[in-house]
Amino acid sequence: MRAPRTTQTQVWMLRMVTHPDGVEAGFAAARDEGLLPPGVDDPEDLVVPGDRMTAFERLHVYGYAYFARLLDILEDEYPVACALIGDGARDLLKRFLVEHPSRTYTLGRLSVGFPDWVEEHAGACVSDVARIERALEEVIDAVTEDPLAHEALTAIPMEDWAALHLRPSASMVLFPLRHRVNAVMNAHKRGEELVLPSPSPEPLFGCVHRQGFTPWRREVNAVQHALLATLRAGGTLGDALEAALDVEGADPQALLGSLGDWFADWMGDGLFAAID
Repeated sequence: MRAPRTTQTQVWMLRMVTHPDGVEAGFAAARDEGLLPPGVDDPEDLVVPGDRMTAFERLHVYGYAYFARLLDILEDEYPVACALIGDGARDLLKRFLVEHPSRTYTLGRLSVGFPDWVEEHAGACVSDVARIERALEEVIDAVTEDPLAHEALTAIPMEDWAALHLRPSASMVLFPLRHRVNAVMNAHKRGEELVLPSPSPEPLFGCVHRQGFTPWRREVNAVQHALLATLRAGGTLGDALEAALDVEGADPQALLGSLGDWFADWMGDGLFAAID
């Protein structure tokens, strides 16, 4: 069991080095909030100054490093969103950290709320990009599965397809989008100028999954989303087709004509893991 003074010193130190306005403001806040250990009136009462640095300057190293490390992580997770925001991106990321400080043992959960939060501060298009970038991070931790070969499906007689349980990869996530931002992300990858797209006139969804160590992203329409969401929920291929046909505006002839190409494309990218 920690001694009371040790615990209070840790609380004081945390308050100082995580204050967004610097360690001087952190020390003042700790004093005002009654967090200073007994007998401490100045940082030098706990932190020994060095030959070249005062106690505040030594503490500043930790205060700077705290935000610098977390900001670097967020910039790595959201490169396209930051590019769209522009010069103020790092300041905006720091605002997010101040309002949503790290609360878990893993930095993998640091930015879970960022896509929703950034919409209010940078718009729906940036939020859509951030939603995809967050999904690309999350699929890294999903169970690794070998992809199902397209031949495994084509080898089954078509009259048996309706009863098939075609299971998507455990890493697959689906989420709504409002803009066609996949092209923006591709342009960023190629080093091209980024142009914000107009809102999509039709329902649009993002689909992200991982094949091996490679994350994949794509946009799917409402009919494709109904197919994939039903299969992910454990429905048969017949159930998925019924769900797709129930989508408002779905064209049965167009659906049947596109189905083979869709599945060939999806399976080529390793979107499915098994036939159960």
